[in-house]
Amino acid sequence: MNTSAQDLEENMLRSDVIKSTKIFDLSGKKLTNVTSNMIAYCKQSTALVLNLSKNSLQDLPDELEVLAPQLNELNLSVNRFQFVPKAVFLLANLVTLDLRGNHLSEISNEISKLKSLRELTIADNRLTEMPPGVYDLPILENLFCNNNHIKTIDPFKIIAMKFLSTLSLQNNDITQVPIELGKAEQIR
Repeated sequence: MNTSAQDLEENMLRSDVIKSTKIFDLSGKKLTNVTSNMIAYCKQSTALVLNLSKNSLQDLPDELEVLAPQLNELNLSVNRFQFVPKAVFLLANLVTLDLRGNHLSEISNEISKLKSLRELTIADNRLTEMPPGVYDLPILENLFCNNNHIKTIDPFKIIAMKFLSTLSLQNNDITQVPIELGKAEQIR
């Protein structure tokens, strides 16, 4: 663990009473891992949002699952993830998930387990196709996939996403937008 992570844990443990906070922000702390103490602090503080952006994370511990009942927003943007950690798929109450700016070349179909997800940001990665599990997110409203290498999308599956109102596909390798997408009247 690097010095800033040690300092962070020491400061968390010094408090006699953990204050209730809605946002647990660990962004830009040069973290290479998330410790048990950090997860415990987040759990005790009853945080609804966990911001781990702008670090050097490559994986997350499975014990992150203890946050499932309370966590509704997780920001993992601008890290070094090459795959989405399994623990993320166990956070059933997530409403917002930000995976932008990592090294993801694919996303497991397990993403479809996140049935409460309304906003998914997978922009600025290395994706060459729309992750199939994304089409199975029943109440997804906002999907940001820009700046990848996506070549095709399934317009009929997009149309079937009844709540999808924002679809961002700029700067991908799609040569022609499928004409059928014009039937997706809910999309802006």
